Amino acid sequence: MSTKESEKEEGGGGFLSRLGKGIKDLVVEDDGSDEGEKPKPVPKPTAAATAQPMTAAPPAPYVSGAAASDPAIRAILEKDVQVAAAPALTALDAMCGNLASVIPDEGQRIKAGLAAIKPQGHTFDAVVTDVDECLQALDKKSRENEEAAQAAIREKVGAREAALGEIDKSIADKRAQIEQLQRDITELEGRKVQETSAIAVDRQKIESKNASFNATVAAYRAELVEKKRKITAYGKGN
Repeated sequence: MSTKESEKEEGGGGFLSRLGKGIKDLVVEDDGSDEGEKPKPVPKPTAAATAQPMTAAPPAPYVSGAAASDPAIRAILEKDVQVAAAPALTALDAMCGNLASVIPDEGQRIKAGLAAIKPQGHTFDAVVTDVDECLQALDKKSRENEEAAQAAIREKVGAREAALGEIDKSIADKRAQIEQLQRDITELEGRKVQETSAIAVDRQKIESKNASFNATVAAYRAELVEKKRKITAYGKGN
């Protein structure tokens, strides 16, 4: 709509150009080292903001282990959706809010609201277009949030995952070293057994030869001593 487009231009690009604002600070939590710009307080809701919605919002897709809805994120989304809803959907919400006390039935209230805003130039098609723009805005917000989350993962988690990979490699290297050391120890223990056996054999050979040498020396000494005795006995007086 031309009216809506002019409102977006006056607002600095409107909802579609400001979807990314605040999403990284709220959805991707920081570790506290850097304090980013915090979202500004949401203005006091107008009649359109407090009006009852046309239909119940569909539940968000269920994800296993998903966290509960964050009121701070919801506040940002609602603030921008109010811009996307203007002017037709905003007018209908305001009208339905005014009719809530006199027309309790939601369906009848929506019909009456559509009829009441039609003279203002807000047709049924215009209201549906505004709702579609709100949905498109939320879809764009989701895409930007996913991009921000992936960027945060690459920035903060990626480095830790790389470090984890280095730790795993170091563990594998140490285990390989341990296995090699165990093989070395087994080999050394085998050599120790062989050397111990060889030492016993060599010691026995040496001790046996030494005993034979000592026996030979003793026998030879005995011969010489006996020879000396005989010489001494028979050679006296000569």
